[in-house]
Amino acid sequence: MSKRILVINPGSTSTKIAVFEGERKLFDETQRYTSEELSAFHWVMEQVDFRRALVEKVLEEKHTAPETLNAVCARGGQIPPCPSGAFVVDKQMCDYLYGVKEAAHASNLGAVIALHIAETQGIPAYVYDPVAVDEMPPMARITGIPELPRRMMGHALNTRAMAIRCAEAVLHKPFDQCRLIVLHLGGGASARLFIGGKMVDGVRDDEIMFAPERSGGEDCQSLIHLCFSGEYTEKELM
Repeated sequence: MSKRILVINPGSTSTKIAVFEGERKLFDETQRYTSEELSAFHWVMEQVDFRRALVEKVLEEKHTAPETLNAVCARGGQIPPCPSGAFVVDKQMCDYLYGVKEAAHASNLGAVIALHIAETQGIPAYVYDPVAVDEMPPMARITGIPELPRRMMGHALNTRAMAIRCAEAVLHKPFDQCRLIVLHLGGGASARLFIGGKMVDGVRDDEIMFAPERSGGEDCQSLIHLCFSGEYTEKELM
């Protein structure tokens, strides 16, 4: 019998929800939020109850009883660097995500919402391909400032999913035999290089990728002057 899985993907301005039975998608829905709705929250983790209630409302509207679910899977957040794949959500992971204060992203909501829903039904919760996926080899980390090595962070879930789909549906080759560059274009933007099924290099969305919610690349001199201008706090600049 196919397992029924609730999938939750929280983004900066939306939450995508779907229910799958095996590989068959029963439904999907995207909830979008206005800046006015989100302005009521001073920290992203304050949105947990707000977004969870809307997820539960969608399940009710789609006549999908929570007790029919076998698992909940969510977009992973800013956990420590990890390989690609699935990870079980537990209280320790959620506590860690609540501890992320600097530049906390909406993806951190996924694990917490998933665990809330899963615990009510006594089923497991997972995150898959968190934003913290980092499979860069040492050479890709080199920069001109030894104290500031490059690190991977960003849209691992979407870029890896599209890489796998391209390998299967377009190239008709095993994913681990492909070399692919994938772009994510959303509220933030990033690029990823896949070789041998691994995410070996990329451009973070806070490096040079210009997007609706990202400043794009800035020249270092101007940025340093701005930091020491006295007009902004560190929190405001972040």
